[in-house]
Amino acid sequence: MSRANDILQECALISDRKDRIRAVLKSAWEIRRSYPRDTLELSLSARQMSQAENFEEGIAHSFLNSGAAYYLLSQYHHSLIDLEKAQAFFETSGDHEAMGSTLRNIGNVYHSMDLLEPSIECYKKALAIAEKENNTQTMAYNLGNIGYVYHKMGRFDDAKAFFLDSSILLEQINDELANSDLMNNLGNVYLDEGNLAQGILLIRESLRLAESLHHIRGMATARKNLGMGLIRSVDYKGAITELEAGLKLAEEMGELILVADILQQLSEAHEKNGDFKTALHVHKAYELRKEELQEISKEVLLDAFRLKSEAEKSFLEKEHYKKENAELEKARKEIELKNKELERLSIVASETENTILILEPNGILEWVNPSFERLNACTLDEFKKKYGNTIYEVSNNPDIRAIVERCISSRSSVHYESANELANGLTVWESSTMTPIFDEKGELAKIIIIDADATERKLNEEIIRQKNKDITDSINYARHLQEAILPPPDSISTVFPESFILSIPKDIVSGDFYWFSTTAEVGLLAAADCTGHGVPGAFMSVIGNELLNITLHDPSIRNPAQALTMLDTKVRQVFRKGRQETLAQDGMDIALLIWHFKDNTIQFSGAKRPLVLIRNKKVHEFAANRFSIGGKDEGEPKQFTDETFTAQKGDMFYLFSDGFPDQFGGAHGKKFMFKEFVKLLTRVSAMNAVEQKKEIEKVFYEYKGNLDQVDDVLIIGIRIP
Repeated sequence: MSRANDILQECALISDRKDRIRAVLKSAWEIRRSYPRDTLELSLSARQMSQAENFEEGIAHSFLNSGAAYYLLSQYHHSLIDLEKAQAFFETSGDHEAMGSTLRNIGNVYHSMDLLEPSIECYKKALAIAEKENNTQTMAYNLGNIGYVYHKMGRFDDAKAFFLDSSILLEQINDELANSDLMNNLGNVYLDEGNLAQGILLIRESLRLAESLHHIRGMATARKNLGMGLIRSVDYKGAITELEAGLKLAEEMGELILVADILQQLSEAHEKNGDFKTALHVHKAYELRKEELQEISKEVLLDAFRLKSEAEKSFLEKEHYKKENAELEKARKEIELKNKELERLSIVASETENTILILEPNGILEWVNPSFERLNACTLDEFKKKYGNTIYEVSNNPDIRAIVERCISSRSSVHYESANELANGLTVWESSTMTPIFDEKGELAKIIIIDADATERKLNEEIIRQKNKDITDSINYARHLQEAILPPPDSISTVFPESFILSIPKDIVSGDFYWFSTTAEVGLLAAADCTGHGVPGAFMSVIGNELLNITLHDPSIRNPAQALTMLDTKVRQVFRKGRQETLAQDGMDIALLIWHFKDNTIQFSGAKRPLVLIRNKKVHEFAANRFSIGGKDEGEPKQFTDETFTAQKGDMFYLFSDGFPDQFGGAHGKKFMFKEFVKLLTRVSAMNAVEQKKEIEKVFYEYKGNLDQVDDVLIIGIRIP
C-alpha cells in the first residue's frame, strides 16, 4: 500500500470532515520533499473532498500542495497554474503564512526556469511576510533561497552571506532537515569557487544529516553534488559510486531534472574513467530524460492556447448573465485567474531557449518566439524575405513534406531532426516536435513546431562513437594477431578427422585458447581458460601459448603432470617481476593430454579443468587437480597428477573451459551447470563432429536468450579413429 493510501485511511478516522481534509493536507505537505507523487495524490483527494463540502480553504491549500508537488516533479507549468490559483485565494483570505509559502514556491519555479530576477522578487515578498509575522523558520527558508539564486548568478560572496544568515536562524529553531539542504548548497558555492576540499566536506556533512533524517531529496542532491566535486577532484570511481546512489534515489522520487542532471554527470564520470561504452549508454539515458523534460516544456505553449480558448469561452458564456451581479463577478474572477495563468505561460514561451514556430494550415510561417529570432539574427519578416514564407521552403529537412503530412493524418505530434546552417555559418542540429492543433469542428487550425538544440548531443555521440571505433579497430587487430599466433583449427582435423573446436568469445578477443602439436610418436592437446576475458584474457592467452610451446618441447618433460608443474613455474616467473601484489590474478586453468599413437594410450593432467570421455553413451570423467597455473603461492606446494588410460575406437572425449556451464539463462535465469553440460555432451556424442558443434552452439544461444554472455566459451571434441 502506498504512503498516500496509508494517510487517507488514518485520516478517515477523523469524524469532522473539514478537520479530516486539514489533516490530509498537513500530512501531504510534510512528506512533499521525499515523496512528491504521494503529495500530489493526497492533494487531489483533498480537493475532491473540499469541493464536495464547498470548503474553499481546503481547495486553496490543495492547490498550494499540488503546486509544490508539481515543482518537485519538474512539471513547472502545472506548478505555476496551481500556485496561481492558491495565490488568488490567499490574497483575499488574509492567510499570510499560506501566502508566503505560495510566493516562495512560485519563486522556486521561476528559479528552476532560470528566471532569476522574478524568483528573487518572489522570495523577498515572502521574506517580508515572514518578518512581519515573526516566523523564524520561513525567514530562514527565504534567506536560503535568495542565497541559492545569488549562487546561480555567480555572486558567491552574496550567496554565502545569505546562507550564513539562514543558518543562524535554523540553528535557533533546530531545523536539521533545512540545515542539511543549506550545507549542501553552501558546499556547492565552495566547489564553484575552486575550494574542493571545503565543498566536499560540507556536502558530506549534509549527506550525513539527510541520511539520519531519511530526507530522500536531500540525500539525492547531496550525492549528485558530491559526485560533481569528486569528478573535479579526479576521483572518478568515487564519483560514479555517489552518482549511481543518487540516481536511484532521484528515480524513486520521480524528479526528472535531478535524474537528468545526475545522468549527465555520470556519463562524464564514466568517460573520464575511460569506460566509453558505459558513458555512451548513460548519455543516451540522459538524452531520453532531457527529451521528457522538453516534452513537458512543450506542453506550456499548448496549455497557453487551451487556456486562452477557455478564457474566451468563459467570457462569452457569462455575457448573457451580466445583469446577475453575483454570476458576473464570478465570471470576471475566473477570466482574471486564467489571464494570470496565461501570462505566466507566456513568460515561459518567451524565455525558453527552445525555438517555437506557429504555422498556418498551409504551412505559412505565422509567428515565432524571440529565441527563434535570436538564433537566426533577424526578425520573422527579414527571415521570410531571405528564405521564404513556408516551412517547405525554410526547413533543411529533405522529408519535411512527408513529416507534415504524417503529423496531420495521424493527428498527433511527430518528432524529427535537422541540421541547420545559421547566419554566422555555423551548423546546429535541432530536435523538433511538430504538433497539429484542431478546432472544435475537427479542422486543422494551426501547426506548432518546437525546436530544441541537439548539437551538443550529436557532437558528444560522434566523439564517443569515434573513440569506440578506434578501440574496436585496435581490438579487431589484436584478434587477427591472436589468430595468427595460435594453431589453426585444421591442425587438429588433419590428425583427427572427426573433431571440432567451438569457440564463442565473450568479447571480440578471447581469454580461452587451445594448443596442439604433434611429433611422429605423440599428439599434445590443451584447452586453457586464462584469467579474465576480452583484451586482458587475450594477452594472457598469447603468453600461455608461448610458454606451452617452450614447456612441451623440453626433452625433460615425460608426462602432462611434469608439463603443468614447469608451466606453473614459468607463468609465475613471468608475472612476478614488480607485480607481487597482483600475482594472484595472473594465471590459467588448463586441461592437457599427451596421446601416444603407437598403443593409443592417453596421459591426462588438469589444472582445474577435467577431461570427459564418453564411450558407448557412458560417461568417464577424469577429474582435474584443484590448483590453477600461476597465481600466488598459497603455502602448500602444487602437486599435479596424471591419469593414464587406453583409448578405444569410437571413443569421444571433450576438453572445455567453464564458460558454457557457468552461463546464466533458461526460464529462471540460473547457471547451466556442469552436470547438465555433461548430459548435453552425452546426448550429442553419437553425432558426427559437424552436427555436434552445431547442436551445442544452438543449445548455448537458446539457453542464454537475451541475457549477457558471462565468459568465453571453448569446447574441443575428438573421436578416436
